[in-house]
Amino acid sequence: MKHSYLTGHRAMAWIQARYLSWTAWGLLIVLFSLLQMMPHAFEIFGAQPLFLVPLVVCIALFNGPIGGAAAGLAAGLLWDLYATHIYGFNGLILMIIGCVAGLLIWLLLRNTWLTAWMLCAAAALAQVTLDWLFCYLIAGRDGPGWVLLHTYLPNALYTALLSPLFYFLARGVIRTLRKRV
Repeated sequence: MKHSYLTGHRAMAWIQARYLSWTAWGLLIVLFSLLQMMPHAFEIFGAQPLFLVPLVVCIALFNGPIGGAAAGLAAGLLWDLYATHIYGFNGLILMIIGCVAGLLIWLLLRNTWLTAWMLCAAAALAQVTLDWLFCYLIAGRDGPGWVLLHTYLPNALYTALLSPLFYFLARGVIRTLRKRV
């Protein structure tokens, strides 16, 4: 009888830890989605950071490919609520980014701030390149080269510069949750 109690207690502790961590990640996704949506709030020389890209990458670094994909899908669908293109585009892109970042950390790379910074920079560049490719170049809008050089690439650079902050935020959340549970 004692054995089944301990097993049940461990299972409940694991479930509580999961719910608590995903609640924390969900609140961060909603917060940074709202901050990213604010027009001209964090603009520097016309560039605006894409907060959700490094957040998804850093969540994937600490939760693996499935957690990264889930966070990417949730963050991307929130982003798509106020985006000007097809609903689900950013959800798909961020889901893939989260899954790939989680797989890279699980299989090939160490989880350090430098690795996180490089993955966030690559993810930001991939996201803006795909967004530009599908929303400007293939759509046939005027001035795709100018938009790439003056809007998309500065946004990716600004996002890459802020990326280490997201790594330390995610690491702090993980450490706080481990102490609590």
